[in-house]
Amino acid sequence: MNDAGDGNSGDGDRESGDAPEISIVTPCYNAVRHLRDAIESVARQRGVRIEHIVVDAGSKDGTVEILKQFPQVRWISEPDRGQADAFNKGLALARGPLVGWLNADDMYEPGAIARVVQFFHQHPEAVLVNGHLVRVDPEGKPLEFLPARSSRFWLRHFWLKWYWLNHPSTFYRKSLFDEVGPIDESLHYALDYDFYLRASQRHEFHDIDLLTTRMRVHPEAKTSQGWDNFAADVRRTFEKVWKPEHPWFYRYSLLGIRMYAARSHLAESFTALRAGDRKKGAAELKQAAAWWPVLPLLPAFYPYGARVLLRLVFGESLYERFPRSRRAASKRSTASSEPDSDLVEVCRPTNGVEAHLLKAALGSAGISAQVTGESVAAMEPNLWWAAPRLLVPPAQAEEAKRILREFKESNASRPFQR
Repeated sequence: MNDAGDGNSGDGDRESGDAPEISIVTPCYNAVRHLRDAIESVARQRGVRIEHIVVDAGSKDGTVEILKQFPQVRWISEPDRGQADAFNKGLALARGPLVGWLNADDMYEPGAIARVVQFFHQHPEAVLVNGHLVRVDPEGKPLEFLPARSSRFWLRHFWLKWYWLNHPSTFYRKSLFDEVGPIDESLHYALDYDFYLRASQRHEFHDIDLLTTRMRVHPEAKTSQGWDNFAADVRRTFEKVWKPEHPWFYRYSLLGIRMYAARSHLAESFTALRAGDRKKGAAELKQAAAWWPVLPLLPAFYPYGARVLLRLVFGESLYERFPRSRRAASKRSTASSEPDSDLVEVCRPTNGVEAHLLKAALGSAGISAQVTGESVAAMEPNLWWAAPRLLVPPAQAEEAKRILREFKESNASRPFQR
């Protein structure tokens, strides 16, 4: 164990010996390309004592050389049995009462960890806190905004509606692992889902209205390597959690897994056809049929098919101009909370990603902002009027506009990237 520093970063004083308020565990293997970004995103946190533990699987690409450049990071480098084993090793070394799980290619937003720790202090009943997350490309360009909307019901029925929990933006009390057990080391693609499902048997989850993490998406990432592996892991999880005491729900869940995998392959098929890759489109369609042989009985078959047909007939540019039903948009927007009546609009960002980046910039300056309308903007991107709104208290409106103006100017060359 490299223990050059005691793990404190931000405002922590390594020489004071103060115990960390939160431990961040980063499993990695041959992560030389992005690990520095992850470590620096932790080191930039302020107002909280952080212990950062990196568990490397014996990398040979220069990862260890990078780790040696950060004396505040505690790290080990030795062979392991996979990501779950690496995280469990880090968990055993963690000294903080709270735990975060940051992948080597992901990054925390500035100031996020202090806000998360504060939330735990204000909600002593909370054992799992979920924040907003932005998926970015290998260069850091935002791709998709994933809001914190955890639900135990949708966690158990994710094939009907996604459960909105992502481990890079989720934080835990360490005692939760003592209660429900560590990460299952036999799983490789649904290891976080397995833990969430076990935890949901005993506790409610909490969401924090805060953009906490940027999750990098690239071909080498496990999240980019196919739906079949995830579905297979989930099936094993259901065998463990549901089959012994709830065999009827287990059988129902197996149908859900098949529906999820078929729908995912169907989406990939139509995406490939839209891009003109008929060979891949046919292969994905075959995979979808393998999971769900009678595709016309799959509810997702018709909307996906209609969208691709319209795109192929009219072309991409003309399709994007098609109007959408305002009634459908307004119905979908009911899930988002209504803005406080005493707030004023200071900005209309282009999308939810930009909205929460700007909100985070205002939060760093002590201005409490609220984002509204993002569900319509996310689900109806073709509607010119469906843009999120950034609202602040009237007394802070002018200051907020000034901060936003300076923030945009400072990011003009690479807008809204890390």
